[in-house]
Amino acid sequence: MTYGSQLWAIDADGERINQSAIQCLETVQNTCLRRIIGAYKRTPVAAIQREVAVPPLDLFLQLQATQRAEDSA
Repeated sequence: MTYGSQLWAIDADGERINQSAIQCLETVQNTCLRRIIGAYKRTPVAAIQREVAVPPLDLFLQLQATQRAEDSA
C-alpha cells in the first residue's frame, strides 16, 4: 500500500500530500488491520496499530520520505 511512498508522499514543493489522500489510505489500512486481527468496530485504531506493531500511516510516510531525502543527500 505504501510502495514507492518515498516519492509520492511528498509533492513537488517538498510538502506532504494533502490530508484527505492520507485519510483514504488510513481507512483502507484500518479496515484491513481489523479483519486481520478480528477486532470489533469500536476498538480504537491506536490500540489495533499497537497490537500489530504498525505505526500510524502519516508518521510512516513522513519517516520514509525523510529517509529518502537523507539517502539522496
